[in-house]
Amino acid sequence: MAGDDIKTVLDEANTQAVALMLGTLDDDDVTLIYEIVGGVGPIADLAVEAMKKRNIALQRWRSSRIIPKRLAN
Repeated sequence: MAGDDIKTVLDEANTQAVALMLGTLDDDDVTLIYEIVGGVGPIADLAVEAMKKRNIALQRWRSSRIIPKRLAN
């Protein structure tokens, strides 16, 4: 999770790279990225935009998700 004392800044090239990456992920992974960054910052903002474009409901995802084994440790 992103800490309160850390500020993430993305330049234009990295913003485009993150947006491109989010575009290649499935819906569950996009919402997982949002959760991992704590829902704050530019990466979360890009994830929210991707979720809006795909009509992904975060609340529905939270109630039905299964945490992948690679992240459960």
